Amino acid sequence: MHFRLEFAAAPTPVALGYWRAVENSANIFVVQSFLDEVAIASGTDPVELRLKMLGETRSIGQFNTGRLKRVIELAASKIGWGKPMPNRSGRGMAAFFGYGSYVAQIAEVSVASDGNVKVNRIVCAAGRGGAC
Repeated sequence: MHFRLEFAAAPTPVALGYWRAVENSANIFVVQSFLDEVAIASGTDPVELRLKMLGETRSIGQFNTGRLKRVIELAASKIGWGKPMPNRSGRGMAAFFGYGSYVAQIAEVSVASDGNVKVNRIVCAAGRGGAC
């Protein structure tokens, strides 16, 4: 798959801020897509790769690795990560910390014989601060 993402500043009288997700959305997509490429190239499960990269629980500024690990593990558990999928289907995941919140989301998708992609199910686990 080839994908191109660009950014160009556009002057606007509308205030841009957190609620508009002007930068983090694209950055999350790029970083998480790259981690999937690393997982594929190394033959590593994408969830296990992320958990291993987070390592032991520690705090780095406002970020706590254990909290992000917990939302990843919860989402993976709830969707049944690792269980076999039907032919022409699969799962993809992403995880992120931003603005004090920890989020992991996993999607189950399938591809019809005509090439159309269908999102069958999405599981999201989220927590804020010490809540997760």
